[in-house]
This record gives sequence, structure tokens and C-alpha cells, in this order.
Amino acid sequence: GSAGQTAPSGNGQGPFLRAGLSQKEIDAINKIRNAALVSEDRFVANVVNEFIVPSGPEASIRVAQFYRANPGQGEALRDLLRSSVLPAWKQAKSSGRISGAGVAASAQGRPGLTIIWVDYPNFAALDAGNMLQQTMGAPSYALLQARFAQLAHLEESSVSRRIPELSYTTN
Repeated sequence: GSAGQTAPSGNGQGPFLRAGLSQKEIDAINKIRNAALVSEDRFVANVVNEFIVPSGPEASIRVAQFYRANPGQGEALRDLLRSSVLPAWKQAKSSGRISGAGVAASAQGRPGLTIIWVDYPNFAALDAGNMLQQTMGAPSYALLQARFAQLAHLEESSVSRRIPELSYTTN
């Protein structure tokens, strides 16, 4: 499908159409995008509500990390997220270090992944250093990293920028 034609935005229009682009402009964008595209990965992820620190409208930078739990360690990973990471996220949000954060479990297309994301208001907040280390302190963060390494391994990381006029939400 075309990137701008339809999206689950409630009004049937994708972000390009809502931004006022003509179909000719959308087709030109898609032609350039398709020529540059090496690969595309689409999947459905299910948000885990207990691990959500809601992001505000200022959230413009998202860092997402895709982890796979080591065999037999899925529940221990969730326990670690619940006991150590979630409280640190809440503290980091209240101090303004992050805009929000959360966890999703992958479903269709990429089974078995735990997707962890942190939203920042801008690149400067991201450049300020490791948010968990700043929030927890270096000794506690080192222990968290060691425990995390026992429970899961990182498969992929990404940084993305939200463009409000080209974005939508299903919330």
C-alpha cells in the first residue's frame, strides 16, 4: 500500500493526506522512498499496560530496543522490569529526563520479542547521557545491566523522530 493513502486514524486518511499533500505529491514521495528502501519490517506489538509510563505530547524522539529473553527467563525478565526499570522510568519522568516509556510484547511477525522504548522530548535529552544510569546511580545501574544480560539479549535498537503532522495514534 501507499504510505499516505490510509491509516487507522479514525477518519480513513493517512498522515500525508491529513497533512494536505495531493495524491501526486504522495506518489512522488513513495517513488523516492521505494527506490531507497532496502528492506521493510512490519509487525504487530501488544503493549503491556503494567509497564507503561505515559508519554506526553512533547515526546518527539523514541529509542526502541528489541530483546529476546534467554530460554526460561521470560518471567524473570518481566520481574526485573517491574521491580527495577519501571520505578526508575517513573522517577526519570518526574525529574524531566524522559517523556515516557513502555514495554510491548511482539505478536504477529516477530514472536517472542520484548520491545522496550523510551521517549524523549528532544535530542538534547537523549544526548544528556544514560537515563537509567543517571536515575539509579552507577552502582545500581551496573547491577541492573549484569542481571539483564543474564535474562535477555539485545537483537535490535532504533532511534526515531516523531513528526506530529505526519503521525497518528489509535489511542
